[in-house]
Amino acid sequence: EGKEKAEAVFRLQGVLCAYDLPPLPAELTPQDGKKKKNNIQHIHLRQSVTLTGLSCPGFEQAVQLFNDTYDAMSRSFSGAMLPWKGGMYEGNSSLSFHARYFTLRRDAPTERGLDFGSGVDPKGLMKGLLAHNMVHTADNKVKYSKRLEEKGQVRYITIEPKTFQVGNIVEISFDFYCAPVKGNKIVFAPHLRSLTLLDDTVR
Repeated sequence: EGKEKAEAVFRLQGVLCAYDLPPLPAELTPQDGKKKKNNIQHIHLRQSVTLTGLSCPGFEQAVQLFNDTYDAMSRSFSGAMLPWKGGMYEGNSSLSFHARYFTLRRDAPTERGLDFGSGVDPKGLMKGLLAHNMVHTADNKVKYSKRLEEKGQVRYITIEPKTFQVGNIVEISFDFYCAPVKGNKIVFAPHLRSLTLLDDTVR
């Protein structure tokens, strides 16, 4: 799948209500002899988070931004866009974001393959899933960090994805992308770029 991405990067704060973050479970390790041959299905593996604002007005404004962005992109593709809508969590609006672990090499012919990092792939499982026609690029990377404030000074430290838990207050950065899929249709999705832990005391 190729994809066309917008240049603008947005930020949003909310409560983490669902997630699927690395590292991958061990059962996804390819069987001996099938490592490079039958891995193309793994192109769809992704890291994802779902945020809710618990009816906070600022979060509801973000939901409206998503709806407006989808409507604008849908008009530009003359009805080819597949339906999209935000979700619900315990009666409150929610929004989901994701980033794939892999990109097809044909869609990134000039991109340099990057390491996954010890916190994302501590046992080398994802490296083992890479096929010859797949690559892990900057677009597949998600930055995981924690915001610290000490004596009025704010700094950010890198943390492992496994640190995050449902109920954490977080901030994400994201952009939007549109990608062609089967049937000459276009899929609209918010692309996750970073996840920052703001407060882990509220659960």
